[in-house]
Amino acid sequence: MGTKLGTSINGVILEFSSVSDCEISEKMLSVMSGIIKPDVASANGGVAYQLTSVHISSTSEPYFAHKEGGPHRSGNAVDISKVNNKPITTLYANDEEVQILCDALQVAASEDSRTWENFGPLGCFKTYGENRILLSGEKNAGVISMHKTHLHFSVKA
Repeated sequence: MGTKLGTSINGVILEFSSVSDCEISEKMLSVMSGIIKPDVASANGGVAYQLTSVHISSTSEPYFAHKEGGPHRSGNAVDISKVNNKPITTLYANDEEVQILCDALQVAASEDSRTWENFGPLGCFKTYGENRILLSGEKNAGVISMHKTHLHFSVKA
């Protein structure tokens, strides 16, 4: 399938849920290496916050919500539920650090053309060919609602 994630990427500590098998594809690892960086720039170009750790809640382990044949099962997806040891679920709406770090991770993911799914509180973006679209509408309501609690990044196999 790929490789086991280590203890850090670019100096940012990786923490894992008790069920995560930590295994992802080489392509997903390459994308994550471009997304996860310690210095998070502010709008004026200065460093706004330091990303010191991310909690990876899911990689390729079997899980009832991750369907057979989907990107998680093949090691092509990663879910992040905490940044700097702060849970996205409860703090994104009212903690500036969490919001800025999550948004920066999603923006970085959107800048890498290999990112297929980029879901999180900022929005759910999916790449179709050369186009990246923001998912919306009743058809996508479940995906949008589910990803207000964590970040999900994937690549195509």
